[in-house]
Amino acid sequence: TGPEEREIPKPMAEVPEPTTQQLLQLSLFSAVPFIGFGFADNLIMILAGDAIDSTLGVTLGLTTLAAAGLGNLISDVAGLGLGEAIENMAKRTGLDAPLLTPKQWALSSTRTVKGVSGAVGLSIGCLLGMVPLAFMGGRKHPLYFTKEEEKLYQTHFQRYGVSPQQFYELMRHARWRSADKDAVIVDSGRKLPKVMMLYEGKATVRKQPGMPRATRFYEGRHEHGELKRSTTGGCIIGGTALVDPSVSGKPYPNQIVAAEPCRWVEWDTEELKQTMNRDPSIEAAVLQTLYTDLLQGLRKHQTRALRPSGSTRMDDGA
Repeated sequence: TGPEEREIPKPMAEVPEPTTQQLLQLSLFSAVPFIGFGFADNLIMILAGDAIDSTLGVTLGLTTLAAAGLGNLISDVAGLGLGEAIENMAKRTGLDAPLLTPKQWALSSTRTVKGVSGAVGLSIGCLLGMVPLAFMGGRKHPLYFTKEEEKLYQTHFQRYGVSPQQFYELMRHARWRSADKDAVIVDSGRKLPKVMMLYEGKATVRKQPGMPRATRFYEGRHEHGELKRSTTGGCIIGGTALVDPSVSGKPYPNQIVAAEPCRWVEWDTEELKQTMNRDPSIEAAVLQTLYTDLLQGLRKHQTRALRPSGSTRMDDGA
């Protein structure tokens, strides 16, 4: 017998590379659907996140990042339903996958073109989906607050649902003022076209200029930059004009003099009215402060009325 014949393996046929035309067709076929996915995802996330930030964010005190996360959740859920619709729209463009063999689909060049094209398409779609930001830019501003403004926000506005953006807009129309001891802050008999919120210090109220005895006083809620444990005087001067139109434009009846160095923030009365009408949370914060001032004044008045008639105790508040 002759030696056993061995079968010589045949060399594997080389897989032809896809042509440039086929790779270009594959690139468009892969990129276009992802443009739609990226556009819808970013568009819905931005619109939903902004809506949540301006509504639930204010009501519940959510941070901007939390609102963005909820917007992304809505966008992802919506994407599940939009996926098929986007694919059908892409097919209507007439784009078809190139005619490749299974072995050609497995080539590294084919997989690379498909992956890169999908990533590029998704990036283009996401950038296009950011178009709403061009129309939101006017509403957002870098928020830079001084320490005084931060304290003012935390004391009078934050707990009533006023967001930092809303407070920023309010403070754009405000002016800070200071006065030394014995300086006249408001002169009697003159119109007072502004509302003043005393931040620091104490100011006495006199019915007539030069009166040695004060009828009542205003008191800031802070001292040396820190919140006072308690106060007995109101902090808003000229606030009656916000709730009683009949006093608007009339001469202010009292003289207000700084009993110690004072610092306050003031707004034009009409501008503040318009802001309060536009923004219920700011209106609530200002009116609640006015209500607190009124309640404190009534309590002081009742306390003084209950004192014995012969009492000689001095009292500069009311």
